[in-house]
Amino acid sequence: LDEEQTARFRATVQRQVRERRASEARQRQLVRALESQLRSGVAADVDSLNAILEAISESRQARVDLEDQYQAEYASFLSPVQQAQLVLNLARFQRQIQNLLRRRTPGNRPGG
Repeated sequence: LDEEQTARFRATVQRQVRERRASEARQRQLVRALESQLRSGVAADVDSLNAILEAISESRQARVDLEDQYQAEYASFLSPVQQAQLVLNLARFQRQIQNLLRRRTPGNRPGG
């Protein structure tokens, strides 16, 4: 990457990380709301459940839309080869994180 690409890439990634964290926080909030509605011994409010489920669906769609926007933004300053390299590197990184997390689970620890 040249200097301009590097600056644009960093700014885009930083914004993407902030927005992804906010989206993940919203998802956690919605799941907690579902859990609250589905407490044992308490009748769930069907209207509330429907609203929460709709919000979850909208939140998921917003994440997909946001990802599309970021891909378009990357395309504005990265070549197709650079975009492909980014996709592959991100996929490899995700696999590495998943492998590390799998190794850290109690059932996968030596002697655990």
